[in-house]
Amino acid sequence: MSILRVIPANSKAIQDKNSSAIAYTYELDGRLIAKGFSGRKGGSDYHLRYKDSEARTASINRHFEKVQAREQDRKDRAKARASFNHTLVIGSILSASWGYDQTQVNFFQVVELVGKKSVKIRAIRSRIDSQELGSDYVVPVKDSFSEWDTFTKDDNAPTLKRVKEHNVISVSSYANAYPWDGKGKRETAFGFGR
Repeated sequence: MSILRVIPANSKAIQDKNSSAIAYTYELDGRLIAKGFSGRKGGSDYHLRYKDSEARTASINRHFEKVQAREQDRKDRAKARASFNHTLVIGSILSASWGYDQTQVNFFQVVELVGKKSVKIRAIRSRIDSQELGSDYVVPVKDSFSEWDTFTKDDNAPTLKRVKEHNVISVSSYANAYPWDGKGKRETAFGFGR
């Protein structure tokens, strides 16, 4: 797929050798101008005029350095994700906190390991550990599988999930489950918004 970019007429292209950054330099009515792009996007990163050629060259070099750093960071993160293997074990418990005008907490337990990158989880019940005005602090009840999973809306059969960095599992578009730290998790008490 080709990228649609508006390139100034009669401009000179300067391609960065270490990144996808490219700058187009030109003059318009005696003013020195540069327009820079990076990646596969059509929109420019900048389109500026300069008082002299040294300022323009310095700006282009800063842009190239920023794009190099951003692309290297992206490569490093992708490499880390590819080499990441979770450390969850059968019986590991994860907690997910979610809600808009109130907070609810769900707990999950790992019931099966599937390769180095995935696990099967099931929702488990929780109990109130402590309370304060408007808030309950809940803890999981290990091996007490609930009949209903809030997120999958089914009979709480084991659900296959990919494990992300730091042993995080996305349980829905609005909630991630994190390894439980052993402490009570705050949720809105009944009668206070739920």
